[in-house]
Amino acid sequence: MLLGFFSVLIIRFFSAAPVIDNSVGIWFQSDDQELVRYQQYNQEFGEQEWTLLMIKTASIYDPAFLKSLAAISARIEQLPHVLKVTSIATVRDNFITGEDELEYRKIYPQAKDISGIISQRQLDEMRRLLIANPIFINNLIQKDKDNFTVVLIQNDNFIYDPSPYRVELVDAINNIFDQYPHIQAYSLAGTTVVNAELNRAAERDVYIYYTLISLLLLVFGWLNFHNIKDLLVMFAVVLGSVLPSMGLIAYRDIPFNMITVMLPTILVSLAVAGVVHVINEFHSQHQQVSRELAVQKTIQQLWKPCMFTALTTIFGFASLTVSTVEPVFQLGLYAGVGIFLAWVTSLTVSPVLLYILWSRQKSFTHKQNAFTHKLMNADGLYLHKPIKLVLFISLLIPVFGLTKLETDTNYTRFFDDSIRITGAYKDIEEAGFAQNPVSVVIEYPKGNGFSNTGYFQSVVEFEKQLTVLPQVIKIISANDLLRQIDSAFNAGYTSDSIFDHYNAAQIDQLLFLGELSANDDLDDLLLKNKSKLQILVLTPYMSSKELETFRAQVSKLKDQYLPRELNVYVTGTTVLWANMDKQVSNTQLYSLGGISVFLLVLFIGLYRSYRLVIVALLVNALPLAITLGVMGLVGVKINIATALIGGITLGVVVDDTIHLFSRIKYFLNRGQGIALAVENAIRHVGKSIINTTVIVAGGFACLATSSFLPSAQFGVFVTLAITIALVLDLYIAPILINILYPRTLT
Repeated sequence: MLLGFFSVLIIRFFSAAPVIDNSVGIWFQSDDQELVRYQQYNQEFGEQEWTLLMIKTASIYDPAFLKSLAAISARIEQLPHVLKVTSIATVRDNFITGEDELEYRKIYPQAKDISGIISQRQLDEMRRLLIANPIFINNLIQKDKDNFTVVLIQNDNFIYDPSPYRVELVDAINNIFDQYPHIQAYSLAGTTVVNAELNRAAERDVYIYYTLISLLLLVFGWLNFHNIKDLLVMFAVVLGSVLPSMGLIAYRDIPFNMITVMLPTILVSLAVAGVVHVINEFHSQHQQVSRELAVQKTIQQLWKPCMFTALTTIFGFASLTVSTVEPVFQLGLYAGVGIFLAWVTSLTVSPVLLYILWSRQKSFTHKQNAFTHKLMNADGLYLHKPIKLVLFISLLIPVFGLTKLETDTNYTRFFDDSIRITGAYKDIEEAGFAQNPVSVVIEYPKGNGFSNTGYFQSVVEFEKQLTVLPQVIKIISANDLLRQIDSAFNAGYTSDSIFDHYNAAQIDQLLFLGELSANDDLDDLLLKNKSKLQILVLTPYMSSKELETFRAQVSKLKDQYLPRELNVYVTGTTVLWANMDKQVSNTQLYSLGGISVFLLVLFIGLYRSYRLVIVALLVNALPLAITLGVMGLVGVKINIATALIGGITLGVVVDDTIHLFSRIKYFLNRGQGIALAVENAIRHVGKSIINTTVIVAGGFACLATSSFLPSAQFGVFVTLAITIALVLDLYIAPILINILYPRTLT
């Protein structure tokens, strides 16, 4: 089985199929209504999206710069997947020719002689034309700043294309600018750039995660076992859980993304955590009995706690399968499969290997015995009770941060400062340009489209109201282009008040003039059959909460200014990303609810003692509450990765509690008092609990190295929760048990 899955992985790795894909289509289930609507919009308007390129120079009207800009624009336009490039060196406007015909041509002047030099008079005229057209202001240029200009790149937007074309496009643009060193600075932004950086971050994470977890595995295994035999047993269980899970993913042609790239690291950590208990228990038994009996006693002692720890962890991940965010669903499903296999191999393969490899008893070094004795000694393990109480109260303080916890997503702040895209968005924001085009789409009734007099006039008013929304820097609409056509054709004598009240015949005439002049920019904003209008709203990059506010404002304006029969919706890649916030928030709630009910039922059935159930629930709920409280206090929000913390943390931290409390119950059933039962339980499983905590926390800590901040935050806070759970299990749980149990039993 392992060879089969390994073969699938190798074939997939060396095939031409892409390994990493974070394109927008992979995040949603195919029947997601927002996705379906976005797909339809995307297809109707040509599967295109805008990438923004801001350039800083001494003067954008310098002849040398304009010459370079013209060359850069031409070279970018020739790149694969680029459809159109609009810069001040390529932008067009409407002009009346000597034959009173409308011409849509470039503003950038041609040299008047063979020298190729553009005169100052030509440059002054170009500047006048740019500033005179309101479409260009705060879009390509600014009136009061001559050292910034924006280049708009219209490129393909294939939402289901797993090929790395976005990464290749961004790299190609960067390579072009590397050949123009005299340009002071440039900043590249847009969903294409964000998506490319997500793929880059995922690829980096593959190498970093798997290198770190492999090193951690070797170092931990050697420090813990001090021999090759136990290392082989540990690696057998790891391979038995990780290879089939990843092989299934490869077999189903599921590419890695920012979520599933974490799966192998998580599986390795959790697989090792289970087999450590088996190895330690076997050697403990083998010190007193034969290897045959040691194997039997190990299985007798551990099958039940190992089964329940596996079930809780599986259920913790399985609770993620309720998510409608596809990668979250995939993580929950395949992690559950891997943990199940780790449990099976821990109780089948590892005892067989231990039996084969250890014909003689394992000899413990003096250092190991001294360390174990000190660690498990009551004086060494237990702090004085007042210190414990202070520790407990200190841990509870962050819980008050839960009131500050909120769900919000801003992809421009999801990369650390060393990543180019982080600085690019900051630079564009400081320069005062928009960072994010959002599409407001208006659907007209069948047979009664854009030119309808009543609809046209109401849409004009609707657009005016859009421009005054606080988030809006600028809007670009077909009506803006028609205004410029009208102004050019009528020599600037038509006022806005007249244009705003044009009838259907006049609008159709302007559209016809635009078609005759080859104004293909209209096609980006209005379908040929006039059934749909796209209004490009240029805004700063809005977080998911800000986008929700914006959508509510657009809906309110629609109700106020547009006829009821017109359908209006806001769409775009950033809108879809923002919509995921609702889904990940629901995932968090469903996951926490499901695993909490499961743990309550499990503890009641497992311990049949309300005292142990209360303590078990408390010491497993508190690590998550404290961790989420810390997140609230430091301002970390619930996002696509941190939403996974709840269910996974509850599923993982309970493992140590089950092992500890099962052993306490074992000693209680043999007539020992509660204090002695707790102490003996810690002596028997304390070392394994500490070791498993180290490997699991270390595995999740590997995720903290990601340059994608949500993944890093996920790693940090799960590690924190696991560490807190260890402290509560070993230091606080004994106090609580002694308090709840009557003194006659101690």
